[in-house]
Amino acid sequence: MARQRFVPQRERRVVSGTIAEFMLQGPADSAELARRARLLAALAELPMRRRKELEEAVGEVCRTLAEHGATARVQFALAQVRGQR
Repeated sequence: MARQRFVPQRERRVVSGTIAEFMLQGPADSAELARRARLLAALAELPMRRRKELEEAVGEVCRTLAEHGATARVQFALAQVRGQR
């Protein structure tokens, strides 16, 4: 019979919370929001590759919304599950 690994309760917790909110009001905001995403990812100590991926994703979504004339509230949150952010 295989031994089960003991996992303390704190490792099973899901931690999440909003860390910043910004408004997307036009095309000029897209680059700034992408830059802020990269900065917030650095503050959250995400690996460099993840920071770049987040910056690119936020920039692309914001550009697409702005191109279609939309405004939006962009909310950045941090979630951690079993030690992974």
